[in-house]
Amino acid sequence: KCTDWRKVNSAVLTKLTKAQLVECLNEAIIAVGLGQESLEDAVADYGGLLENQVRLQARVINRDEELLKCKNEQLEAIQSTVKSELKSYSEVTKKGLEERAITAQQVKMAVKTAVKEDDRSRNLMMFGVPETAAEDLESKAAEVFEQLE
Repeated sequence: KCTDWRKVNSAVLTKLTKAQLVECLNEAIIAVGLGQESLEDAVADYGGLLENQVRLQARVINRDEELLKCKNEQLEAIQSTVKSELKSYSEVTKKGLEERAITAQQVKMAVKTAVKEDDRSRNLMMFGVPETAAEDLESKAAEVFEQLE
């Protein structure tokens, strides 16, 4: 009986009877037919997959073209806005500089305000620490911070 096609050779086939040869040939024809059907199904599936892939790639290309078109429109709108706003801003700054000049007194006041705010940000308040008249505040603060560590 033909169980393993790798073991079939002319020596094995010559030992078989006519009936056994017919049976082996019939099994071989059935196996080849089933294999051919499987191959045909696989080819059809592959063809369908290729068609689907082409269709999907065409959709991706269309989406990319639409996206590029939208980006170009947005870029043109931004460029137009920038051009018009730059002109407007430069006109405003020219008018503003001509109408109002900064005085030395205004600069001094701005510096004083900034220094005051900076000094306030360096203040430290401690609650619950006893206070004496002639104490060294720096060493007292250092002691409290050492205890906290």
